[in-house]
Amino acid sequence: MFFESIILRKDIRSDWIWVNPLLFHEPFRRIPFYLDTWALSRSQYWPRKKIKNLGLRRFAETVRYASQIPFWKERFAKAGIDPNTFRESDIARIPILSKKDFLDRNVAEYTVPELLPKSRQYSTSGSTGRPLNVYRDPQFELRSSAIEERMFRAVGDDKRFPIVLMRRAPHMGFDYAKYYFFFLRGYNSVRHRIRDLEKLLSSFPDGVILYSLGSSLLELARVCKDLQISLPLRCVISIAEELRDSQKMEISDILRVDIRTVYSAKEVRQLAFECEHHRLHMTEESIYFEIVDDHGTSLPPGIKGRLIVTGFENHVMPFIRYDTGDTGLISESPCPCGRTLRTLEFHGRQMKLLHIGDEYTVSLLDFSILLDAYYDTISQFQIVRTGERTFVMRIVKRIGFNEQKACSDLTEQFRSCIHPDVQIEWEFVEFISEGPSGKALYFIDKFEKNT
Repeated sequence: MFFESIILRKDIRSDWIWVNPLLFHEPFRRIPFYLDTWALSRSQYWPRKKIKNLGLRRFAETVRYASQIPFWKERFAKAGIDPNTFRESDIARIPILSKKDFLDRNVAEYTVPELLPKSRQYSTSGSTGRPLNVYRDPQFELRSSAIEERMFRAVGDDKRFPIVLMRRAPHMGFDYAKYYFFFLRGYNSVRHRIRDLEKLLSSFPDGVILYSLGSSLLELARVCKDLQISLPLRCVISIAEELRDSQKMEISDILRVDIRTVYSAKEVRQLAFECEHHRLHMTEESIYFEIVDDHGTSLPPGIKGRLIVTGFENHVMPFIRYDTGDTGLISESPCPCGRTLRTLEFHGRQMKLLHIGDEYTVSLLDFSILLDAYYDTISQFQIVRTGERTFVMRIVKRIGFNEQKACSDLTEQFRSCIHPDVQIEWEFVEFISEGPSGKALYFIDKFEKNT
């Protein structure tokens, strides 16, 4: 366990060596990947006390390096926290972080400027309607690949099956995996591309792991049932959308395959992965988990509340005591699989399907994904459905938003992905009110309420 601790702790193992341009390419970049994968394959069976101690040490390390960033330096000072003497009892004194805390500030205040040119930029706009630019440094991406690899090995019973990523764009964490990218514009395009997918999968007679959005997997199962298609699948992994138990059963029964869930967030990446006993094990080596009530008071295991996380891997843009917007509960009861990582029950973004006429069904996520390309120039958005094929898009724009070009381009993309006859009305507003729960209300269905 001593050697795994050395590998997993950033303050001991210098990742800057491995992300140096001289080494961050094949075959050298595989060295830290294999070391991390080996360490994670063992740490998931550590005694609970050792896992907890690792998390607390890494939390303290995260506070120390974050204290060099203006936003966090100010935040710690107001809370009366000394980063150099940080203890477990100090955690509750750190104010809970929300997306709004970043949106109200300049990016230079909460990031490390010298790391920005080396970091990748992403958007979180899909789930809340409030786009936030998230920056991930090379170290973060290096560690994420090993975390994903552990999940794939758990799914394949420690065997490495080819992976087919069925999405609109490639996904971080697949750098070293043997995977194949299958382009899928959205939920509605599954039926149109089914024969291409069937051809790709048939080239793997021993089976593949299919990784995709929950809504796409559900539609795939229904298309296969309609067309009596059998696919050589070892397992399917659902991401981004929460499937109901009945939907999971439908997918599993039709495709004759086990379905697993991975719970992730763009801010901190993979939070939990599902084992063979269908329990979600938290990635405790990389993330500190808390459940709190509406007032921010910590709740004991087994009690449902707000899910708060602290990521240990990202230096360029730390997330400390970050409110995921989801609710859940943590269980400390032993899992039959033998892993000692605690398990999580969570309630996140529910899958929402819109029926547009008799022929088209689309996922609400298809709309928000199309807006991802505009995360730099859109402060907030809200989708209002007013008729079967009519929508109002409310936009709070930033400087640089080209109304004529963006609206024209997006309308064409909506018609291509959602429905050829869809009608979009654009409204530009100063702000969008939050819903009763205090969260951004990014979808309103007036049509369904009136039918």
